[in-house]
Amino acid sequence: MGKTYTAIVIDDNPYLLKDFEALVKTHPLLSCIRVVGYFKSCRAALRFLKRYGEVDLVFCDIILPGENGLHLADSFFDYTSFFLIISSFGNYKEMALDVGVDGYIMKPIDPGEVRKKVNRLERLRQSGRMIDDVEKKIFLNDADRHQEVKVPLRDIVVAEVHPSRLNYLSIRLTHQTLTVKKSLTSLKRDLMKTDFFVQLHQSAIVSKLHVAKVLDGGVHMDNDFFYPVSSRHKKVLTELANYLATIN
Repeated sequence: MGKTYTAIVIDDNPYLLKDFEALVKTHPLLSCIRVVGYFKSCRAALRFLKRYGEVDLVFCDIILPGENGLHLADSFFDYTSFFLIISSFGNYKEMALDVGVDGYIMKPIDPGEVRKKVNRLERLRQSGRMIDDVEKKIFLNDADRHQEVKVPLRDIVVAEVHPSRLNYLSIRLTHQTLTVKKSLTSLKRDLMKTDFFVQLHQSAIVSKLHVAKVLDGGVHMDNDFFYPVSSRHKKVLTELANYLATIN
């Protein structure tokens, strides 16, 4: 039997709660999830967690009677490894990622999307021997917003040469993209201090933590971007494939 992840679900729609319960009981992709509580409000969920303790996953709706799941998200961070928004509305996604949630799942719930989030949690935990390194932060100057941003290394998905601005990088984070005046070589010195970053080719560095799939022609990241890799750099694909094999 594989790893089981404890979870709670917060939604004021009783049909959603019943559907979620049916999914985790019957769908093979979600057999790894054990829901320990279903709640119609964040207040009730927090009261439960104060007694029960930490769970692996919290699935929370945004619009609740007298409450807002986004506004209360940080109240759950001490009780869960992953706080995931479930919503019928896509227009809150940017706001959700800005407050630090770990994922945004659209309704009706797709078991495949839920499993992707569970797999990402597993990858982070499997790499626990270096978790202190990925929790470290670096400072990057965002050229578009004219401000310095403190970025956790674990939030960096890809750093690549900017497609149209000379001597700039486009750095894709889990919740936003930064434009930074910096060379890839310079950034590489900071990132390669950990074991979590791999240079795909002369124009891009990716985080192993965010690699979803390795193919002959390139790499799929968990932000749905695909990065092609030429046959000259097959060694990189082999390294990433071996990494994924050790954590799956």
